[in-house]
Amino acid sequence: MVNVSLVVGEFARTGWLAYPPLSEVAYSPGVGVDYYLWSLQISGLGTLISGINLATTILKLRAPGMGYRKCRSFVGPRSPRISSSSLLFPILTATFAMLLLDRYCGFHFFTNDLAAIR
Repeated sequence: MVNVSLVVGEFARTGWLAYPPLSEVAYSPGVGVDYYLWSLQISGLGTLISGINLATTILKLRAPGMGYRKCRSFVGPRSPRISSSSLLFPILTATFAMLLLDRYCGFHFFTNDLAAIR
């Protein structure tokens, strides 16, 4: 979708993290930021679903009576459980959702101008 924005309109001029003052409609009026945010939303949603899948697999498909410490290589002591639990909290996905609400619905999550809020 990011590459589609090059064909349809323009590329996002916000940097690769879509820093909020640069990604507002006043500073980036084209569709490049929209395509960039939607593509990262889709990627974040896929990561969230992968984290849910891995956590569910670890919790539900163990042998009966097997504790976490007795699990073998894939479900070892900590690494997959920690990575799957960190995938369950998509901070960037939530931030990009707030940016999309700023752009489309006129919300003011990242605005420090009090006149715009009132």
